[in-house]
Amino acid sequence: MREVQAADDALANDRGRYSRASSGWGLLREDSLLGCVATGGDQSELYERPQDEFCGPANAHQQAGYPLTYSDALALVGAAPGGFLTQIIMEFCDQGSLSDHVARGAYGQAALGNRVALFGYLRTLHDVAAGMSYLHSNGVVHGALVAANILLCSSRADSRGYVAKVSGFGTSGLASSAAGLAAAAVASAGADPSLIPFLAPEQYDGIAVLASDVWAFAALAHSMWTDIVPYSTAVPHCHLSSVPAGVCDGSLRLAQPGGMPKPLWRLLRPCLQHDWRRRPNFPQVRAVLRELEASLCGVTE
Repeated sequence: MREVQAADDALANDRGRYSRASSGWGLLREDSLLGCVATGGDQSELYERPQDEFCGPANAHQQAGYPLTYSDALALVGAAPGGFLTQIIMEFCDQGSLSDHVARGAYGQAALGNRVALFGYLRTLHDVAAGMSYLHSNGVVHGALVAANILLCSSRADSRGYVAKVSGFGTSGLASSAAGLAAAAVASAGADPSLIPFLAPEQYDGIAVLASDVWAFAALAHSMWTDIVPYSTAVPHCHLSSVPAGVCDGSLRLAQPGGMPKPLWRLLRPCLQHDWRRRPNFPQVRAVLRELEASLCGVTE
């Protein structure tokens, strides 16, 4: 996706990240692959071109002594009369993904009774549950709730120094499109096997519902606590393809991790009910997480 900063005065930093334009658009010039989605009529094309193809004309234009105008920028991105140009602008989450955070051992001491680590773990889960509550209130199924799709943004207002935000909506869609969402999730898992241990059994049966995300949330919480992929101790990595069958027939189940407080497991276990109708919803999960912060960590903020 092309990243374009629209500005009347695109400022160039000392690394030359943005092309200078007295009036126009500054284009990202470094190591990214630039592109945009343009649709017109019944057709849709994805333009994915190397950065030089876009920045070359822009730089030549400037070297000739002319400013890069809005019309020039539109031509560079392939916009045409009667078409549509879609740009996605996302918040910059400077602390990376939750998967990186877990790999660095952020919550490793929680199992040893460290209240600070346990609070960080619970509050991060609450952040995720809050984001999912909002998504579900709009009838949207996420479909790929894994640590890599949770991004961390620095926050001075939070004692952890960050807040967690749900991202990665490539398989998301309205719950009314259950069959299509399930197919998309399974297809994504085929392309990225790391998603396989987080899919709910009904997704493999062609159904994706709001409660499918609740299952994924519990699997995510389990992997955050253990710092290992769900089922990896029961199924060797080379046989990851056997996980769907085990999840669907119930022969593979996540057990309470070592050191996890019983009240916390009492929250997560119902989220892993094989029958999705018996799983709690995210507002219920959020309420219990707040109670656990108070009872296990002494935090009532």
